[in-house]
Amino acid sequence: MKEFMSKAKKPMIFIILAALIVGYYFYLSNRKVDNNDSIAKKTPLTEITDRDLDKNYPGTPKSVVTYYSNILKVMYSGNLSDKDVENIAAKLRGIFDDELLTLNPYDEYLKRLQDEIKDYKSAGRIIADYVIENNSNMEFLTYKGKDYAKIDVMYFIHEGKNIIKNYEKFTLRKDDSGRWKILYWEVGKASDMEE
Repeated sequence: MKEFMSKAKKPMIFIILAALIVGYYFYLSNRKVDNNDSIAKKTPLTEITDRDLDKNYPGTPKSVVTYYSNILKVMYSGNLSDKDVENIAAKLRGIFDDELLTLNPYDEYLKRLQDEIKDYKSAGRIIADYVIENNSNMEFLTYKGKDYAKIDVMYFIHEGKNIIKNYEKFTLRKDDSGRWKILYWEVGKASDMEE
């Protein structure tokens, strides 16, 4: 009798395990998962506003200007709330040199930024894309013990059906902690950018 019971236990254990595996498979196959909660979708805006500049600061003059240019693309898309503009203004100020910040107090800067965004929106303008000059064409110099970099950017601005090329020349200065910060920018010209 013992032999019969031990032979009967093995198939019974196998049947129970198989039933558990099949049941678990059906459970996993039929459960509802809310993907909106489990996976946060990053938008260009959240990629900018979520970036912690203290921990993840752009390391080169080109990457600082790339970050700045990405902000411009989002900023002039015309789909931002006042809170979004404030968050973007804070990120921009995080990559500006102290001298530029001193010349542009926060409240005045924010007001000018909001007005500029409204002007872009009312004119139907957006920054569609940009091109930053090659590293080999960048200019580096040292003046009074401070390191500077100059870099040219060409922005493609859509205004209605027209595409306008806008050239800007950025000057960055390395701060005391070794971070490149935007000191100023000025209108550039096509000849500044070598194709």
